[in-house]
Amino acid sequence: MPGEHHAAALAFGFSDLEARLYVALVQHGQQTGYGAAKLVKKPAANCYKALESLSEKGAVLASPGNTVLFSAVQPLELAQTFSSAYETQVREAATSLSRLVCADATGDVFRIADAQKGLQKARRLLSTAREIVLVDVFPNALATLVPAINEATRRGLRVFVKCYGGSEVEATRVIRTPNANIILERWPGEWVVIVADGNEVLMLLLEKNLQSMIQGIWTESPYLSWLYHYSLASELELTSVQSFADADPQMPLKKALSASSIDAANVTAYKNLQHS
Repeated sequence: MPGEHHAAALAFGFSDLEARLYVALVQHGQQTGYGAAKLVKKPAANCYKALESLSEKGAVLASPGNTVLFSAVQPLELAQTFSSAYETQVREAATSLSRLVCADATGDVFRIADAQKGLQKARRLLSTAREIVLVDVFPNALATLVPAINEATRRGLRVFVKCYGGSEVEATRVIRTPNANIILERWPGEWVVIVADGNEVLMLLLEKNLQSMIQGIWTESPYLSWLYHYSLASELELTSVQSFADADPQMPLKKALSASSIDAANVTAYKNLQHS
């Protein structure tokens, strides 16, 4: 009866006979087609067809010459090859499918129920934004998004991050919330709010451990996205002014407002909305 090694080989996407032959070649070394058929106790004709299929998949190497010997590609090498090929296929598929635009869905608001999918969408917004990203995020969630935020900043985007404690995040401006402890104690979980280019809004309220979603929504609605972009920009400016006031109570209000400006209207999404 096939055992755990046979089951493991099936995970590569092999047929039953291909898995048997691959395991036999890994275990016993190179074999002729006839020798491999004897090891798995299956008809030689069927085994030659399966070995040819394994060779086409890159799992088995065949020697040249009159007497062909079949040798298994080592499992870890094969896994890396399959993984790279799969990633390439998925990336190409995603690129192709992303060209499809469903005009009827642009005004909808979608619910996100899974915490990890929500965080992955947050990373996607950061990686695909082209102009400006506004981020309002609690500490635990921020820690998971730092690499994506830093990468967006290095790509030359204007990235504004409102945070609630110390962080090594890189951004155009990091706005630290005064009296953050009061806000963190008041809220039961971790929130993530991201507006990308004034085109997309993601709002997540997660459990503290980031493993469960309390509530999550995402939309590409032009109206809602722009409205929340402007609202969050105003919130970030207000928080920045409050920070200046805490640091320097004598700073003139005009100077504080000038230093806090985010220029929320100078975004392509707003210009497109004006002409839609």
